[in-house]
Amino acid sequence: MSDKLDLRTALLSAPPLTPDVAFAAQLEERLRSAATTTATISARAEDSSADAVATVAVAELAPGRRGTTPRQRGLLVAAVVACVVIVAATIVARRENSTRVGAGPGTAVGYRLESTLRIIHEGESPSHAETVLTEGTINTDALASDVTMRDSKRRGEAISERAIGATTYFGAAGWLRAQYQASAEQRRIIADKHWIAFRGGTPGPNQTTHFSLDALVAATPFVGTFDLLDGMRRSHVAVHAIGRATVRGVATSGYRVKRNQPVKYATGTRVTHTTIDFWLDGEGQVRRLHVSERAPETDDSAPITYDTVTDFFDFGDVPLVRAPSPADVADGKLVNEAGRPQP
Repeated sequence: MSDKLDLRTALLSAPPLTPDVAFAAQLEERLRSAATTTATISARAEDSSADAVATVAVAELAPGRRGTTPRQRGLLVAAVVACVVIVAATIVARRENSTRVGAGPGTAVGYRLESTLRIIHEGESPSHAETVLTEGTINTDALASDVTMRDSKRRGEAISERAIGATTYFGAAGWLRAQYQASAEQRRIIADKHWIAFRGGTPGPNQTTHFSLDALVAATPFVGTFDLLDGMRRSHVAVHAIGRATVRGVATSGYRVKRNQPVKYATGTRVTHTTIDFWLDGEGQVRRLHVSERAPETDDSAPITYDTVTDFFDFGDVPLVRAPSPADVADGKLVNEAGRPQP
């Protein structure tokens, strides 16, 4: 909010004030530098990057006037107090807006994503590459995600994953299919529950809400909340422009980052080569992320290329990500303990 609010009429109709004279004199000295003196107070809400600005025009203190009456000083103090009140109200409004659940019931502020990961082994035809398709919804205010993954190596069966705060929920059926061999005790704990919750701990790069090159390579669903150019600058990473492109109907500018990372193995040190391309719209919002990482041969495997393309779209109101009912959730800690070999 930056409009000037003319409080002169309201203030002149107010009853006389008796402010502290010394305080009023200090304010007068600072504010009587123009024919129409403007007092501006800018406040930054803790959870918002936007400034909440209130401006009050006070026309009673023009240069050349000799002194001011106590009433005029009172009006000045009242104007500043009114300014502070307006700022506070603006901050509250901003906070309420930033934590809103959306324009309609069951919605939240966020975006959608679709991602395709292709895992290509050296010497293998790209047409035979393992493909993992991911689609989902991200709530940016709560930093919550709800995604579904389908792996071609597992006949495209869906694996559901929700991350809310420090808790990650996996769909029980998909989690069991992904295990090499779930124990009878694990199946007993899960029983007929549809979700397994893993609580606490530090999220890995694939779930982190903080910028890093590792987070981009791991394709965390929260990439859409990152300021990529600022993150690259703070990380002292060289960024090169690669032209323009239209992504899902949106005009974007493309940028490229390269990283060569040494990896030590028992038989020597090799290098992982990574290229990160990203496309930003006119407001700096990421619309597409393309990561190509070529992992070198290891002591017992050939080189592998991981190629991931992720689109971010439908920014605005999206479905609200909700935690499953507690009665429908198995404790991931117990499930993990039940899977460990018994002594």
